[in-house]
Order: sequence, then C-alpha cells, then structure tokens
Amino acid sequence: MSDSGHILTQFDDALKSLGADVAGLKPVLVGGLEAVERALMAGDVRGLQDVREEAASIERSVADVENAGRLILVRFRPVATDLRYVLARVRVCSVAMELAEELAELAKRALALVEANEAGEPDVLAEMQRVRPLFDMAVNELRDGLDALEGPDVDLAASVRRRDAELDQLHAQLISDFIDSLSSDGRGKAHSARWLVDAVFLVRSIERVGDLAKNIADEVVFVATAKADYHAG
Repeated sequence: MSDSGHILTQFDDALKSLGADVAGLKPVLVGGLEAVERALMAGDVRGLQDVREEAASIERSVADVENAGRLILVRFRPVATDLRYVLARVRVCSVAMELAEELAELAKRALALVEANEAGEPDVLAEMQRVRPLFDMAVNELRDGLDALEGPDVDLAASVRRRDAELDQLHAQLISDFIDSLSSDGRGKAHSARWLVDAVFLVRSIERVGDLAKNIADEVVFVATAKADYHAG
C-alpha cells in the first residue's frame, strides 16, 4: 500500500472512531437526565448522588473525545464535508461538556429538594410532578438531537429546533408558578423559600438542556448543508 493509501485508511478509521465515540455519549447523557428525573420523583438520594459522580466521569470522557477530534484536524487537515463532520463533532463535545455540568447541577438541586421533603416540607415531591413534562421534553429533544447528528437527519434536527420553543414556553410558565408560590407564601415562609428556590434553579437547568439539544441540531444543519448561519456558535 502506498503512503497516501495508508494515510487515507488511517483517516477513514479516525473518522469512524470519532463518530462512534460521539455516538457513545448519547446513552450516558440521555440516561443521566432520565436518572435525575426518576430519582427525584422517587425521592432516591443514592440515585442522585450517583448521577453527580457520573457527571464528573462524563466530563473526562468528553474531553478525551474532543481531543481526538482536534487531533484529526491537525494531523489530516480534512476539507469540505469531512471538515464539517469533524468540526461538528468537536463542537458537540463542547456542548456535551456543558450537558455534563447541567447534569451535576440538576442532581444537586434535586437532592436538595428530596432532602427538604425528608425534613418535613409539605408537598415538595408532589409539586415536582409538575416538572415531569418539562423533563420529558428535554429528554426527547436531547435524544433526537443526538440521533439527528448520527444521520445526519436534517428533518429530525428541524423538529428539535421547533420543539425547543414549546419547552421554553413550559419553562417560563413553571418559573412563574414557582415564583408566585414563593411570593405568596405566608406561614413557614423561610422554609418554603429554600425549596422553591431549588425548584426554580432545577427548572432553569432543564431548560438549558433543551437549549443545548438545539445547539446539537444546529450542528446537524451545518454538516448537511454547509450553512454556517444555522450554527449557534
């Protein structure tokens, strides 16, 4: 095999490996988000602690994948479609790093809510049932965004972008409801204020997951169409 043929084979192998590594982030990211929802609704302290620990492991894995992508850019200097393929996955790694940080934040806030419930605050976990639809929307957006990247599936990516507006609306409504509860609380206000603040930050983190899923969808459009104006940056 000639040197050029050998290099081409190495390049193809590196692209396949990068694609597989980025695809491998989907089960841990989506699974982590589902685990937070499940543990919060069940009042599972150990489950939430596990998510916080797993988030740090995800960050390390993402850093390794991102470094591999950057190495491809330096070593092989891809162009055109191949360049967009690598760039998109490097940028998705940056998104995944933020997602891991949001998982840790979500687990932290959910743990505080469970502890408030265990300390005797009334209706905390019952109130969290109102957040379930937002969790489910974020899980579906994130899963579909990562699936669209593997395609690439521009139609699925467009669907993620549209659905994020619906998630934003529900997020705004929940924030308004929790703030109204906080401002109107009377007896036991100091105690209720603590868990309501955690609830507000939890909802904001879920909304951020939706934003990050939309950023992944933007990368799908960039890969498929080379339209950089779709890229969220």
